[in-house]
Amino acid sequence: MNTLIRTALVLTAVAMVLTAAAARQESDRAVVDRFQSQVAALTKMTDSAKTIQECAEINASIDALQKDFGPRKDLLDKALYPDDFNRTLANLRGRLLVRQKDLGVIETQFVRITELETQVRALSDQVSKLTADNERLTTEVDRMAENIKRMGGESMADRRMIDSLKSVVKQLQKNLQDRDQLIFALVDSIFQQYGKDVASMNDVEKQGVAGKVERRNVLTNIKKSIGDNMQFLQSTTLKGTDFADIAKQQKRFSSQWSGLGPKLTAVYFSGKKQKAELAAIDTMLNQWSAKVDEATWRTLTTSFREKGFVLKDFATGAQFFENFVAFLDEQIRNPNNERADTRSKLFHNFYDSFWTTDLEPVWLPALVESGKLTDVQKKDLEEKVDAWHNSVSPTSWITYVLIAVVVVVLVWVAARLILRKPAPPSAPST
Repeated sequence: MNTLIRTALVLTAVAMVLTAAAARQESDRAVVDRFQSQVAALTKMTDSAKTIQECAEINASIDALQKDFGPRKDLLDKALYPDDFNRTLANLRGRLLVRQKDLGVIETQFVRITELETQVRALSDQVSKLTADNERLTTEVDRMAENIKRMGGESMADRRMIDSLKSVVKQLQKNLQDRDQLIFALVDSIFQQYGKDVASMNDVEKQGVAGKVERRNVLTNIKKSIGDNMQFLQSTTLKGTDFADIAKQQKRFSSQWSGLGPKLTAVYFSGKKQKAELAAIDTMLNQWSAKVDEATWRTLTTSFREKGFVLKDFATGAQFFENFVAFLDEQIRNPNNERADTRSKLFHNFYDSFWTTDLEPVWLPALVESGKLTDVQKKDLEEKVDAWHNSVSPTSWITYVLIAVVVVVLVWVAARLILRKPAPPSAPST
């Protein structure tokens, strides 16, 4: 029996070794096949390149190929014999150089465009990384929020759990903003490679831009960003001024898209699918804007009430301004003839715990930046708050007495100086 067991164990070990060897062999074969496939594709692209931008993209692809397969150089040297890894790359670069000369490519221009293409690839990698990070963080936020909910809400949950959730939400919000900016920076780098307005591009150049936009999944990433931002609005941990930042971000995104959208429309002059995607992005942006507006006014209303101040309902910037002014005017007029100490206490409660902490430094600038208020309206509100302050802190009679004393002293000093002024010398007698 022991002999049978030992035999079985030996056979199992041999089988495992053979399986591992076969798997490794298969893996090595896959590496070689993938390398040769990419080399063949780059060779074909080189022979058919028609623009300097295509040459720059091929050059960056050769660099990426070298970086990707460099760790497997020994394997490839054996598989490619009598050629090797370095000679294969050198042949590709030589073939590209010949094509560049055929196209009359200027070296300095090629270097600049190659740098931009390298930048495009780096930005694209960062976008992909942030997308993966954001999916992980979103899952984490949902899990932590569900745990807090099962414990009976924030009032019953451990403080550390709540703080941890807020920290993750903040990181997710920052990541979303960073990815939005990276996407637009990526597209800018693509257009900069052509050094001209879309209206001045020929059909070949437009097709080149369209191809790069497609390969970098620009439209897909833009839709993904908008969708993720709308999903972020559903977070139950967002409070007060969080929505002010979200409103600013949505306005910046819409503004950047308003500049990019027409360019892409001009580039996709014959692409029905892409034009449909552009229209879908416009629709998603309108939905995002509506959700941000709704959340902004709802949260701002709640912020006023939590601080003990109630405004009439508002759902637009104009309504908010009108109702806020009405509230401030009522405090200034004091129609109920409230006592001075009561009015002073109310003002300082508003000023110290709401105006200087939330409204003036965060909400008002955000509402102006998002186009919901104007700079003039913001200034009017600030002046109204100052007027409220003056109405509850009137100038004391002592102040007037001190001013009068200062004026009298100044007049007396001026008079003394005049009296002490020496008389002009008299003319000598003849």
